[in-house]
Amino acid sequence: MEGFLNLRGIAIPVIRLDRLFELPVISPGLYTHLVILNVTHPPVALMVDRVTDIRKVSTDALLPVPEQRVFNDCVEALVSGADGEVHLVLPDRLLLEEERRRVAELQALEQERLRALE
Repeated sequence: MEGFLNLRGIAIPVIRLDRLFELPVISPGLYTHLVILNVTHPPVALMVDRVTDIRKVSTDALLPVPEQRVFNDCVEALVSGADGEVHLVLPDRLLLEEERRRVAELQALEQERLRALE
């Protein structure tokens, strides 16, 4: 986790995908890309190196994930893209239960700090 984003008074945890998936390290800066997932509770922001496309994918286009290839079964399927295979990630499986619990505890503390600033 990189830290928290104050989004309209809500402390949003920022998860670093480069560290989670052992990708090349992203150096956070003023223009670092964040993808906010509202489908999780609490919402989370994923720190990514870039966003190249947003598209709808039909279930026919989903390819199976080879067994034992993904930690915690967080990838539901593969999709063929212009840059190769794209992983369809399940947000609720990105973190282990213990990690989710710790992030929630830290988020509650950060939310209290934000309330104190108001």
